[in-house]
Amino acid sequence: MPIMKKCSIIEGMAEKKPRLLVVDDEKDQRESFKNYFSRRNFLVFTAISAEEALASIKENKPDLVMLDLKLPEKRMGWMSCARCAAMTRPRKSR
Repeated sequence: MPIMKKCSIIEGMAEKKPRLLVVDDEKDQRESFKNYFSRRNFLVFTAISAEEALASIKENKPDLVMLDLKLPEKRMGWMSCARCAAMTRPRKSR
């Protein structure tokens, strides 16, 4: 089965491109991932910092986040990972 068949998200009868957020402080890395995944029919957003990534998650609601765990801000990669998980975790209904 082609990769895009596996990655496509079906909403009703229409297919939607998977949404990917790439977070890296190095421009070359961000652009490389963006180009690679864009050619494979992903909708790609980029961020250069943890703060920008969290804002993008709220706004763009990506299906997947590729996060540089060694962002220059001290421990921000790991801390962002935890905050991202908390933001995207389904809430329990009461």
